[in-house]
This record gives sequence, structure tokens and C-alpha cells, in this order.
Amino acid sequence: MNIEKTSIFDYLAQLVALTASASLIASLAYDWGFFYTIGISFHDLPTSLSDHARTALDWAPTVAAGAFFYLFFELLTRRIEQGKTEAEILATSSNPNRLRKFRESPWLLAWIFIIGCPISYALLGDAELDGLKVALMAGWITFCLWVLKTQRIKERWPKAMQVIVLFVPAICIWFWIAGRVDAIKLYEAPPSTVVTYTASLGQSERVTILRYFDKGVLLREQNGPICFREWSSIARIEMDTTFKGFKGVAHLPLQQ
Repeated sequence: MNIEKTSIFDYLAQLVALTASASLIASLAYDWGFFYTIGISFHDLPTSLSDHARTALDWAPTVAAGAFFYLFFELLTRRIEQGKTEAEILATSSNPNRLRKFRESPWLLAWIFIIGCPISYALLGDAELDGLKVALMAGWITFCLWVLKTQRIKERWPKAMQVIVLFVPAICIWFWIAGRVDAIKLYEAPPSTVVTYTASLGQSERVTILRYFDKGVLLREQNGPICFREWSSIARIEMDTTFKGFKGVAHLPLQQ
């Protein structure tokens, strides 16, 4: 019993360490894409590792929701297939060749998507960034899986090396483009925050907050330029917010 508990705790510790490392890589890639899009480098800002780690708060909800739906779909599929392997599923069919072609057909659609999205991006630009993000990541993973099918490569590369080659570039691709997408949305959004400065500056202005850091705020002023303001120069920040409560369907007729 103690051995089982020890193995579970070891597994959880490894999982936490792996998640923390992957999150930091993802956050750095996200920030790189974000700052690159607005024309700023890491050297231009007084950022720290805690600032980059906090970036996870921007993308973690979306990733968590995607992981939940993927897990739900995977569990549902396994339940429908009753936990059978691919060979067992084909063996129960009256026409195995036809069933195999049908089950492999999504790969054809996937390749059309992987090839088509970069072409769409070249033609339409940033409007196709979301599709490009998925296509490049899927293309890299598919390419790596094809390379790792070679028995000699699989035997010579340690398992950890295979995982790093497969997932680290894929994570960087996904989050670099995700950072770029969010930077474009914020840069093009109308100013929605009122910042009141301290007595030394003595003014208030409507701005777009791009990022919060430990040492200050990166913002875009109403007339266009991007600047960094230290916390010591800011007296008050007022944000335009909308309450997102839900009173239930029964209240809808009363609101009309």
C-alpha cells in the first residue's frame, strides 16, 4: 500500500513539474508573439519571470476548456467503441477494408486543412490566424509522428527526447500565434480604460491596457503611441466592465 502511495505521489510530482515547465514555455512563446506584433522586444520592458508566468492567466481558461471537451469526446468515443483496439473494431466488421478506409478518411480532411490554412493566410492575412495556428501545430505533430515511425530513429532517441521534439515546437507554434492574435485584438480595440495619473502628471486619459507587470502597465494612449507607465505614476485605473450574471430563463419575460 505504501509503495502504491509513493508511486502516485511521484507521478503527481512529475506531472506538476512537467506542467509548470510546459506552462512557462507556453507563456514565453505567447509573450514573444504578443510583443513582436506590437513592435516591442523583451529588452524594451522591465519584465520578470513572474510577469511571464502570470501570462498563463490569459490563455489557461481557453486551454482548460479545450482540454475538457477533448477529454469528454475521447471518453465518449471509447465508451461507444467499448474500449476496443483498432484491430478488434475491424475484426468485427463484415467489410473490414471499407471500414478501415472510412476510419482513415478524417486524415484526408486533416491534410486538406493543414495545407489549405497557410494558403488562406497568405491570401487573407491575419484574418486566418486562428486556422493557421491549428494547421501549423497539427502539421508539425503529424510530421514528427511520421519521422518517429522509423524504427532506427525510435530506438536511438530517448523517450524524453521524442516527447520534447514532438510537443515543445508544437506548444511554441500554438502560443506564439495565440499571443499575436490577442495583441491584434487589443491594439485595434477602442480605449476602454480611464487612467488617472499622480500629481506629477496631473491628468486623466482614456487608454487601452495591453499588459500589467510587476513594475507598471503597458498601455496604448488614445492618440496612438504605446508607452510603459510605472505604478508610482498611476493614482487610479477605471475599467469599463459589464456584469455577467445569469438570473435564469424565468426572468426573461420580465426583462422584455
